[in-house]
Amino acid sequence: TAGPDSVVRRTEVDRLHYIGCGVRQRGTTEILRHARFSGLLAHLTQGYDFVLLTAPPVLGFADAAIVGQFANLNLMVLRSAEHRQDEIRDAAGRLRVAGVPVAGAILNRVGERASSYGYRGYGHPRHQYA
Repeated sequence: TAGPDSVVRRTEVDRLHYIGCGVRQRGTTEILRHARFSGLLAHLTQGYDFVLLTAPPVLGFADAAIVGQFANLNLMVLRSAEHRQDEIRDAAGRLRVAGVPVAGAILNRVGERASSYGYRGYGHPRHQYA
């Protein structure tokens, strides 16, 4: 229900702003498909040089395929030594079927222990975001 300008937050870094995702709720796919989401993105692209969007894992949620349709460039983020080739192929395939081209990948968490990673809050229904 909030307007675009009321949800943008400043950071200590000059010209870097963000919008937090708020309280986790059901029906995120409906929210992302709503005209207000595309309107928000249109508003943001008029006022910023770059707008970066993140989405939860492709194989667990439909959100990445929905968000990816709005992007000019889509990158998959992969944790080092965590994903099997068939999982990567399946995730890229799901995006392709949804009309979301994948331009490349970012490999993160190189050298960290496998047990030290989590996608903040996804899969934890009682979790709230700041």
